[in-house]
Amino acid sequence: MKRKNLWQSMTLGLVAGLMSVGALANTWQIVTEPFPPYFAPQLPQQGWLWQVTHAALSTQGIDASLEFTSWPRAMRLTASGQRTAVLGAFYSQARARDYLYSQPIAAATSGFFRQKANRKIVFDGDLSSLERFRISVAELDMVSETLRKYPRLQVSETNQLVTSLQLLLRGRVDLVAGTREVGFYWLEHDDKLSKLAETSPIEFVEPALSSHALHLAFPRKDTSATQWKTLFEQGVRQLHDSGQLHTILRQHRFNDRQIAQYVQTLGFK
Repeated sequence: MKRKNLWQSMTLGLVAGLMSVGALANTWQIVTEPFPPYFAPQLPQQGWLWQVTHAALSTQGIDASLEFTSWPRAMRLTASGQRTAVLGAFYSQARARDYLYSQPIAAATSGFFRQKANRKIVFDGDLSSLERFRISVAELDMVSETLRKYPRLQVSETNQLVTSLQLLLRGRVDLVAGTREVGFYWLEHDDKLSKLAETSPIEFVEPALSSHALHLAFPRKDTSATQWKTLFEQGVRQLHDSGQLHTILRQHRFNDRQIAQYVQTLGFK
């Protein structure tokens, strides 16, 4: 009788363990830093890119949650395997040592903002043409790495893009380097910025510095990373083929041109 009870206990324990592993495999913990209009806690469905990501995973039977924190912590938690993936990572060779990147899931444009009235600033695409101007950039922005390669530039760093834009609107710097889509979101939705911009309108300087793809990045140290990447990309394909992707984008007021551009970003026709 004791052997029977022992066998039953071991069997139940094994089943419970397998159920636990299965539950973990079907539940992803994704982490990132707010990056509106792509994703942020204050946005509907926490942002259009998160809704696309969540829906793609749902097609594969995966339930995912999104945690917002600082970018360094998001990267650290993912690299150490404490989170399944980090959302919205730009690719770099240095990062690729620790992270396995999905297909591009969005695109963002980096460049400069200036006050419209400041016509003395002329940018021809060569950063050396901006040496006499004061430039502000958020220290963790990918564009800051580009600016550091030009030591003759007058660059000061802030903790976030909103702070840099405040400096620009108050005339304390001539240019702000950052992500176009994010900058215009804050100029419209941050109360202080929008009020200041009423008297000092801001524009994006052409040409842009670069365009960056955003990815879902998985920790290379986890042996499941390749499988996770495959599942996610299968989900994105299924989302597109079913037409659900278009439905989600229209919910977020994408027009036909924007939808076509996004589908091209994903690598679909």
